Amino acid sequence: MHVTQLYGGWWLDADIRIRDAEALQFIASQQAGNVLFLTDNGVVHNDFYGTVANSAIGADCLLSLYRNSYLHAGLFIAYKTGPGIFGRAVNRLAHRALGGIKPAQSIRIYDHHEFDRIIHQFDTPYKSQLPSWHTS
Repeated sequence: MHVTQLYGGWWLDADIRIRDAEALQFIASQQAGNVLFLTDNGVVHNDFYGTVANSAIGADCLLSLYRNSYLHAGLFIAYKTGPGIFGRAVNRLAHRALGGIKPAQSIRIYDHHEFDRIIHQFDTPYKSQLPSWHTS
């Protein structure tokens, strides 16, 4: 979060990879300030996203990350520093937009079909120990 918030760019976890040249072209063509992807049950992926530097969504994610880490030490990791912070940031953005507050940057959210078209996920032992909503 800190690196992408400071410099912008794309985050890609070590246990996933970009599928092919077509997927790379898709990434390069993105114009939105924040590009997020959902799992098949509506959870925001935190293992692959794109953002501009000093993103409002990134700032909100960091706020939740720090708050959760310091005030809720026992909170499940996916809620504390994982997809939960992205979901919360998107929900807050939507709430403000419904109240007439325009987002600071544009956002594009793609569904799980687009994620699966772009990203190949490796089988990793630790993922089999996570709740199914996290790995979907």
